[in-house]
Amino acid sequence: MSNLIYARSNRLSFKDSLETHQQTIKTFDRPMGDYHYRPVQIKPFKRDSHQLNNNLIVDEATFWADYYEDPDIRYEWNDGKLEEKPMPVINSILCTDWFISLIKEYLKANNYPHIILADIGFKLNLSNKTVIRRPDHAILLGRKALNCNVHASSYDGIYDICIETLSRSKQEYIDRDTKVKKKEYSQGKVKEYYIIDDKKQETIFFRLDKKGGYRIIKPHNGIIRSTVLPGFQFREKDIYEQPDILSLISNPVYQSFVAKKLQQEINAKESAIKIAEQERQAKEQEQQAKEQERQAKEQERQAKEKERQAKDDALLNAEQERKAKVNALQIAEQERIAKVDALQKAEQERKAKLDALQKAEQERIAKEKLEQLLKDKGIEF
Repeated sequence: MSNLIYARSNRLSFKDSLETHQQTIKTFDRPMGDYHYRPVQIKPFKRDSHQLNNNLIVDEATFWADYYEDPDIRYEWNDGKLEEKPMPVINSILCTDWFISLIKEYLKANNYPHIILADIGFKLNLSNKTVIRRPDHAILLGRKALNCNVHASSYDGIYDICIETLSRSKQEYIDRDTKVKKKEYSQGKVKEYYIIDDKKQETIFFRLDKKGGYRIIKPHNGIIRSTVLPGFQFREKDIYEQPDILSLISNPVYQSFVAKKLQQEINAKESAIKIAEQERQAKEQEQQAKEQERQAKEQERQAKEKERQAKDDALLNAEQERKAKVNALQIAEQERIAKVDALQKAEQERKAKLDALQKAEQERIAKEKLEQLLKDKGIEF
């Protein structure tokens, strides 16, 4: 008989521990050629037994009913077989969380309808099998997001993007994410598939090509660009370094979508500051213009004052020249008068001399006449 354990939905669920009970089962024992029946005791099944549940064969209904919402262990269903989902290391989770935060910044900046889910299962009906996978993160966009039944615990459709955080605890876990799920997601038409590995060895980004297969999204100048999310771009090294999201505002790779509202507020403040500065400069220029106008008027006033002063000086010089001329004329007149006076005095002196001569001549003549008279009279003197 096979050593595989089967469970069906119409039997007692493995989710709860089985109570110790007596159950009669058929066993083949034909020493006498007849069938015999004997009681067999079934021991309680321990839920925490990894050896029993991992790779356990169950039908789909049992998976959904008993294992999908298991509170302790995350299970996926691979065509009738349970597969336990491994737990990645904390650093890998931090890398993925940072990356999801970056995607959220992009979706918020573009106001694009979206839902980002974590560990929510979806069913892929493939050509060769049926699987139920629960990606660590999955993204629904546009109509898929708008039409998603948010009251369900699984998604009835195909995700646009699946993101797995790699666990390195076993090689089978690495192979499951890098090989098995890569094939399943591509066949299921998941448009893009990302694997995050904090050790940087298996981190890879796929996009669905026209032929239905995955192609690696190769970086250009170190920048990886999504086709499903137009304009979303990033550097792989930043996933590991995890810089503060707000520090990426001035980074040309992320500037178009990171902290867009904050950028708008900063731009608004910078614009307000710029406008205030322009107004201040305008007022300052206005004040400078007024000052220049005042200085021009002052210079004009000073020029007019100089001109007036020059005119006053010219008038003063002219007046001084006129006075000098008047003084010169007065002096000349005085000199002329003095000359006239001198001439008049000389003339008077000449006349006086002439009068004196005339008088002397008259006296001489009178004397001669007197002498002649006396002589004629015979008077001797």
